[in-house]
Amino acid sequence: MDNDLEGIDVALDHSRMGLAERKHKDLMSFHVDLFLDEFGVLLDKNSELYQMFCYETLKVRIRVLEADKRKLVGDFRDTDKESILKDLGLLIGSFQ
Repeated sequence: MDNDLEGIDVALDHSRMGLAERKHKDLMSFHVDLFLDEFGVLLDKNSELYQMFCYETLKVRIRVLEADKRKLVGDFRDTDKESILKDLGLLIGSFQ
């Protein structure tokens, strides 16, 4: 469990630093591209929408890592997908 916590801490630190330094596109473009390709969506990688998608995806990554960390220490409060999506201000109806 210690290795798992350490791994999550490293990923959280890296992700939070990337968010603070506005490196969301560098960190998340691979994942965003996979998601967009899966749904056949084409976005200009220099567009404001693409930048925003990378930024929001990084915020989701951080929130999920925080939930995973809490689960590892036995704290299951607000770790379900509805709580995570609500915290992020995302609509949950379309994910059920």
